[in-house]
Amino acid sequence: MIVPLFALLFSVMAHCQTQKQSSSYCDSTGSFCVSVGGVSKGEALVTVQSSATGWAAVAFGTTSMSGNTPAYVGWTGEGGSAVQISQRRLVSHSMPAFEATVVPVATPAWATADFPFAPSSKSLLFSFNVPVSLVNSTAFNCVYAFSNAAPSTRNTPNSDIARHDQVGQFKLDSALLSATNNTATQGGGGASISSGNLSSAKFCIDAAGASCVVIVRDAVAKLASVTVYSSLKGWAAVGTGSAMAGSTMFVGWKNDAKTVISQRSSGGNALPSTVALGTSTFTAIDTPSSIQIPNTTNTLFSFQVPESVIITTTTGSSNFIFAGSDSAPSDKSNPSSDFPIHSLKTAFSLDVSQLGTASTGVSVEANPSRATLILMHGIFMFVGFAVVMPFAIFIARYMKSRWVKSWFLIHLLLMTLGSGGLMIAGLVCVEWTLGLDGNTFVRNGVHGILGAAIIFGFYPVQVVLGVVCNALYNEKRTSVPWWDRLHHWLGRLIGLAAIVNMYLGINLWSNGSIGYAIGYFVWIALVVIVLFGVVGELLMVRRHRGVQFNEDGSTVGIGRQTVALPVPSVVGTSGHWFHETRMALSNSSGSSGSSIGGGSGYVSSSKHRLHNLVNEQQEVDKTRGHFTDDGVFKLPAKKAHKYQI
Repeated sequence: MIVPLFALLFSVMAHCQTQKQSSSYCDSTGSFCVSVGGVSKGEALVTVQSSATGWAAVAFGTTSMSGNTPAYVGWTGEGGSAVQISQRRLVSHSMPAFEATVVPVATPAWATADFPFAPSSKSLLFSFNVPVSLVNSTAFNCVYAFSNAAPSTRNTPNSDIARHDQVGQFKLDSALLSATNNTATQGGGGASISSGNLSSAKFCIDAAGASCVVIVRDAVAKLASVTVYSSLKGWAAVGTGSAMAGSTMFVGWKNDAKTVISQRSSGGNALPSTVALGTSTFTAIDTPSSIQIPNTTNTLFSFQVPESVIITTTTGSSNFIFAGSDSAPSDKSNPSSDFPIHSLKTAFSLDVSQLGTASTGVSVEANPSRATLILMHGIFMFVGFAVVMPFAIFIARYMKSRWVKSWFLIHLLLMTLGSGGLMIAGLVCVEWTLGLDGNTFVRNGVHGILGAAIIFGFYPVQVVLGVVCNALYNEKRTSVPWWDRLHHWLGRLIGLAAIVNMYLGINLWSNGSIGYAIGYFVWIALVVIVLFGVVGELLMVRRHRGVQFNEDGSTVGIGRQTVALPVPSVVGTSGHWFHETRMALSNSSGSSGSSIGGGSGYVSSSKHRLHNLVNEQQEVDKTRGHFTDDGVFKLPAKKAHKYQI
């Protein structure tokens, strides 16, 4: 009797202890449940259970799908085969972009102990490990989603997935997780620590822990040992700072049975240059035995640098970047070899300032303020160049005859305060992010260079030209001056360059998403084809209807018909000819008595062409024609003007 009681007591104690090491959540119907716990070696175990027949997902550290945080999506393979789990990036309310395949792990019994329904053969159930840095705050926000629609390819982790049927947000309380993490990381956050003179830190780029960086600091020897391992088959690299510009980088790759390490200096988003052998600061070493290397590793290298190199600080966290590729360098035996662009990259921070501890790094790529600034930059620039500027150009081209007195002021305000103000706001956002990265416009690739050329070069010149063209306008001119033509063509050049550069920016922000590119070009097509090609040209046609007197005074256009009229001889210096407009408009209907509307092509009768001779005493406008009170249009002799009715 006593033995079963003790067994029951120990079972309850074990259950309570397990409960204290995990935190869980279920929605009101039990259709989705998640638990987080089992912290070990800098990682936490996440278990997801759902009644969904398609897929289920969870993301930590965000309250929406645009938090720029990693999400973990899982589903069952074809015919109930192995679960497929993928890590994806939440950047907007569209399908999250695939980042990496996540290795599923066995689900322990305690992970589902708090769930209201026991797992069944019909349930979607999967477990995986995540860096404990994702869940190490006292209370952290989470979002979940699931769908009954199956992925397009069930046996492929990077498959497209259907839109969710249900989505929600919740909070997990992980105070106990943080406590167990502090204990566990003493032996598992980085390398094993056996001395108070050492400290270590580790950061894994992917949830499966296939690509990681471990740094061990020795305060007595004043050395920092760095180990990089990755499942990538081409090359891997770690560098100082949070961006390529100004980074000291260490690149490694496998050359048969040997490992090649190359120290590089990076000036921006281009191939880093090799540091001369005599000036390199690292020493290649064997990988410390205290660091556990997974069997999926393809690239592995370790090196030491003195503290004086300052790749880490002794007073707090240090920023690093990681990059790698499955494509090998062109000459694997040469440390100065070129190597292809990375297929994987991230930025993170490690803290080895606290001696006697082993800690886990924190991603800085998912910094919400940085992501928000970049998104705001894109929105400001898009509205400025793709919304406000087209409407300003539309007004200048098509609304002059309707808004005779106000069109230029509206056009000027839209181009300066509207489009120009949005450009300044966008520049503030991007300058802030460049400052965080220690970067500059010209080091930020083609998008940054072209954007700087437009905003700091072409656009100010275009605004000045517009003001000059308005100031020099002469209504008596018979041809378009060169400064007007320059203003027109420079505007077209700016518009074309802006279309290209906005696409480059969207491509960078969305990591090459086809959906965003299609949406962008649909908008551009609507502006060009509908606004300008249809609406604008219809306004232009209506604008040119009516009687038109050409500049040489010899032709009259009615609607789309043009009738040639011989220029009459003028008797005396005061003689003026005029044409009765009302009669011309009535004859344009094509009546039998009208030589204009009837299609004869010429007005042969002076009765139809001329109705009166103005005497010398009649008051006329010496510079341009005008309408009299009875609706007669008077045109001065020997003047060249174009009028519309």
